Amino acid sequence: MGSWSDWSVCSSDGTDSSSVRTRSITQPALYGGLACGATREEVPCGAVNCVVGNWTSWSSCDSSCGKKSRTRQVTQRALYGGTACEALEEIKSCDPVQCAVGDWDTTWSACDPSSGRRTLTRPVLQAPLYGGTGCPETIRTKSCDPVDCQVDDWDDWGPCNATTGNKTRSRRVKQIDLYGGCRCPDLTQEAPCDPVPCIVGVFSDWTICTDADATKSRTRQVTQNALYGGKACEPLTETMPCPPVDCALDTWGFWSAYDPLTGVRTRTRAVLQHPVRGGLACGSTAENETAAPVNCQVSNWTEYGPCNDVAGVKTRSRQIAVPPLYGGLVCPDLFQNATCDPVNCVVSEWSVWGACDTSTGNKTRHRYTLQQDKYNGAACPVLTDSAPCDRVDCVMNDFGPWTACDPVTGAKTRTRTIQVAPMYGGSACPNATEQGFCDPIDCKLSDWSSFGACNATTELKTRTRTVSTLPLYGGAACLSLSETAACDPVNCQVSSWGSWSSCSASTLTWTHTRNITVAPLYGGIGCPSLTEAASCTVATPVNCVVGDWTAWTKCATRTGTRSRTRKVVTQPSNGGTACPALTEKGSCRGLECAMGEWTDWTNGCDDNGLQTRTRVILDDPYDCDDWCPETVDYRACDYSEANCDYSPPDDSGEVVVDGQVVALEAKAF
Repeated sequence: MGSWSDWSVCSSDGTDSSSVRTRSITQPALYGGLACGATREEVPCGAVNCVVGNWTSWSSCDSSCGKKSRTRQVTQRALYGGTACEALEEIKSCDPVQCAVGDWDTTWSACDPSSGRRTLTRPVLQAPLYGGTGCPETIRTKSCDPVDCQVDDWDDWGPCNATTGNKTRSRRVKQIDLYGGCRCPDLTQEAPCDPVPCIVGVFSDWTICTDADATKSRTRQVTQNALYGGKACEPLTETMPCPPVDCALDTWGFWSAYDPLTGVRTRTRAVLQHPVRGGLACGSTAENETAAPVNCQVSNWTEYGPCNDVAGVKTRSRQIAVPPLYGGLVCPDLFQNATCDPVNCVVSEWSVWGACDTSTGNKTRHRYTLQQDKYNGAACPVLTDSAPCDRVDCVMNDFGPWTACDPVTGAKTRTRTIQVAPMYGGSACPNATEQGFCDPIDCKLSDWSSFGACNATTELKTRTRTVSTLPLYGGAACLSLSETAACDPVNCQVSSWGSWSSCSASTLTWTHTRNITVAPLYGGIGCPSLTEAASCTVATPVNCVVGDWTAWTKCATRTGTRSRTRKVVTQPSNGGTACPALTEKGSCRGLECAMGEWTDWTNGCDDNGLQTRTRVILDDPYDCDDWCPETVDYRACDYSEANCDYSPPDDSGEVVVDGQVVALEAKAF
């Protein structure tokens, strides 16, 4: 017989009621040998008790029934007569939740036009549940303040109605009356139109009188008819008699030539206008004149002509301007001679001295004959002159820039060149090269770097700097390039507490934990406890939760402070952390008004000779206009510009508006 196999495993679902093992026959009995034993054995399976898992966390409360539940799962069913499973679900009543309300709003609502009331509210942070205490009042109301009607200024009068003779103006409502305030006055107004007199234009020019006309006239036009009882128009046409016209004669014409036989000449004139309506009669239209004897007339002598070099004389002449007529005097001589004046020699100014002759050491200058002597005039002087050359001293150019410093000798060099070499005994040239000592250069260092990370072994931190300029030529040496300092202590920092765990069935406690976010270093404060436990037999602590801070209020002028608030989002309960302060005060010291940009200056001048510009207050911490800088600025007009019709201030230079000096005119002294 072979060995027994292992007992079979009882099934977990209870389908098997027994465990079995088997063996095989390796050699059957032969020839009367012993018979084989059993090849299969079976025994009943042992009893298996029910096994259940841990309870789940309690479910959220069911608002319809006020109950919460928890469950557990079967991890092993009862088998083969084992102990049955206990209850898999547990239900109990929810804990009462009290109503929690927030703070009242800081401002009343806008008025409701239909009810004439405004409200103040506070929020319900937690509605009551499961028999908890109900909520207190969350809405308050009060009557709105009466608002009187406000209207704009009257518009300009409209045009007159030609039918009624009246004019109308109106104004608009800019605030209707509300909540029992004063009602609006009339919005339209009517008044008789002002009388408009007739206006006529300027008379035209008088009509021109012709010879046949006895009168002349002129007219004018109506530019504005009389309206609303205004003065009627004056006559539009005027006439008057035409005046008498005298005879008008043209100017006398030119005289005719004298008649060579009679010695008489004639001139005439024409009639331009015959006399009309009794005007003066015309005078003579022709006139004669007898000629007088005409003597010969000659012109003035001309200038003398050029001298005749052979005869030594010069000639001048004159011409007959009027020949003799009608027995007049005959003409005199028309030519005249004279001896020529002596002409002296004339020479130019001396020229500049010429270049020096290096062989002789002399310089030369010249002059030239401008006029040769004539007619016994003075003869010409010498035309060439010489003199010793002036001495020329050496002239040097400015020194050039210094060469770079020699790092071995610490010296630098500069040179200059000869601009003018010495000549004719002038002074010799000085040295063309000059040496100097280099200026000492001190060591220069960069700024310190930031301190590096702390060394955990030495608990020191280090910072460094580098050499930006090495010392040269005896300059100051470099200071230390590194520096150490003790590390700043780092205190332990931990995270916020995590959520509470489910209740431990073994310890009947909840636990929550927090983590180390920054470990303590270099002597910093150590870490607090990272685990906290609470008994499951008491309610879970609920810590206070607050909202964000509101914006700061306006500053109080009496105390110089301002405040801000925040609201409770979750009230503390069951021993949770209490709420922090809900109001915070701060000093207004150093706060300033926020002002907008100035507008452009107004165009033109007002009645006081001023231009203005304005700006607005963007933020006033005190809500008090007189605390902020001025919002209106004045300046006196520039009277040199034709931008307004205004007389300048008096000699004092002051510009006054409503009794206050608002500008001082600049004056030249």
